[in-house]
Amino acid sequence: MKARAVRWIGCLSLFAGTLGITHQLFLYFAGGAWGGRPADPSVMGWWMDVPSTVVASARNTGDVLNGEPLVLAFVELLVSVPVALALFSGILFLASRNPFSGAGGAIAGFLSKVGFRPAVKDRAIVAPAAARQRMEAAHREFLPAALELVETPPSPIVVALLWFICLGFSSVLAWSYFGHLDIYATASGKIQPRGGSKIVQPLLPGKVIAMHVENGSHVKAGDLLIELDPTETTADRTAQALELQATRAEIARREVAVAIARSDSLLLRPIPFDEGVGDVLRKREEHVLAAEVAHLVSTRDSLEAQLREAVARYDHTTMTVAARNSLLAVLKERVDVRNEIDSQSGGYRARVLDALQEYEREKTNLASDQGELIEVEAAKNSAKAKIGETIAQFVAEQTAKLADAQRKRDGLVQDLIKATVKETQTRLTAPIDGMVQQLSVTTVGQVVSSGQSLMTIVPDDAPIEIEAMILNRDIGFVKVGQPVTIKIDAFPFTRYGTLDGTVTTISHDGVDQKTAANLSDAASLTRPQGAPTSANAATAETLAFPARITISQETIDVDGEKVRLRPGMSVSAEVKTGQRRAIDYVLSPLREIQSASLQER
Repeated sequence: MKARAVRWIGCLSLFAGTLGITHQLFLYFAGGAWGGRPADPSVMGWWMDVPSTVVASARNTGDVLNGEPLVLAFVELLVSVPVALALFSGILFLASRNPFSGAGGAIAGFLSKVGFRPAVKDRAIVAPAAARQRMEAAHREFLPAALELVETPPSPIVVALLWFICLGFSSVLAWSYFGHLDIYATASGKIQPRGGSKIVQPLLPGKVIAMHVENGSHVKAGDLLIELDPTETTADRTAQALELQATRAEIARREVAVAIARSDSLLLRPIPFDEGVGDVLRKREEHVLAAEVAHLVSTRDSLEAQLREAVARYDHTTMTVAARNSLLAVLKERVDVRNEIDSQSGGYRARVLDALQEYEREKTNLASDQGELIEVEAAKNSAKAKIGETIAQFVAEQTAKLADAQRKRDGLVQDLIKATVKETQTRLTAPIDGMVQQLSVTTVGQVVSSGQSLMTIVPDDAPIEIEAMILNRDIGFVKVGQPVTIKIDAFPFTRYGTLDGTVTTISHDGVDQKTAANLSDAASLTRPQGAPTSANAATAETLAFPARITISQETIDVDGEKVRLRPGMSVSAEVKTGQRRAIDYVLSPLREIQSASLQER
């Protein structure tokens, strides 16, 4: 009974170990987990249904360990340790006991019948030999334990097993020296549309008065999404428009006033208003123009009256001066005549003096009239100058105010444009064709702030790409153009395989991984206040470098059906950065320990 139990335990252990080793070899040669290669469901079939859970767990552990292929192989070897122990224990059960004693004899007899039958045809020769061996084994059972171990010959199976272990170790050592393993840098990321999803944000704060979409709604570019209360912006735009209209009417009035002032007639003209000017504004500007022109005409008429008076005085004085000049000539002649008579006959001296006195008096009056003539001429010229000065002053004043009005008009045009844009910003429209996601507005009447993310629109049929975060320790080895193995978290790679990709762009500046999600969209996303804006705000452990990866295909085979990848799916990207000898994975830690040893304080 004891021999039978030992025999069955050994057989079952041997069978379990053999099955486990066969399974691991099948995993390796069928494209299994060793070396970081994905399992092929078409090859594995039902064989992978149960054991794939263990392999997937080991591979996930390898991902945590930066996807090092040898580390992953070690994890899988650890999974195989119970299998190897079962195999080894089975061999020991079958080979450690004396084949000719008790249960050992039964096991040896069973093995001799099953697998160790001598290659001879004469059974008569085998029977005595077997009987002799059983007798020797029975004899050794009664020996002391030490002598029994010495007398018992070594089992051929144990010797073969030792040679097999040595040969396997030598093969592994040779392979670790000459064989090379791929080096991968693992980065987490997500799928997103090329160019990113579009975030809808209000330019101004306001209150929601209407909602036209909900989560999952499909919109076209230009479709109305949300309406904000436009009362304030509409009032601003209306005020700007009215002020601009009034300024343009003022410009037209002053242009007409300048034209009237430069004409000789100073006749009132109609104002050429722009279309759309109201009647009230038209009448107001016409009344102002009429008053200004009337004041100008009145001033000019007054100055012209003064000019006419000065001209009349000038003419009168001119005539007076001319008369006095004639009178002086007569008086001069009279004085000369009387002097001549007085010199010839004498007695006329008194008359000569009277004539001379009258001549001097008229001469004095002539000088006075000439001075008055000069004054009158100056008054006449002054009146003329005042008329011109009044016209010029009116023109200059109107021109200056016209220039101010034109500058004001230009500023109001820009203000009206801004007010119009602000009014249109109260009606939020879709920038692209796509589907509404992440709608944050829940009720009508909700107050939103400027720059708040109200919704995200995922574009239709846009090419997808992956934005991954390369860790700081790997960025020195990742380059543009390197191949990438992409694992979709939604579809386990052990069952559905992986996708291929290529690194297209790598950021030149690192970001904090805690805020990296805020940089993944166009958003384009608004950065939270207080979030780090550069690598200086983060530590080396939290730094990551955003990189974009193109995908070879936008679908994945799921149970024979092509399933399209969706934006937002999380992925694990393994960038192949080079190759390394397998033995270096064992020697590198030793070198690090050696370089850091004997340096402690």
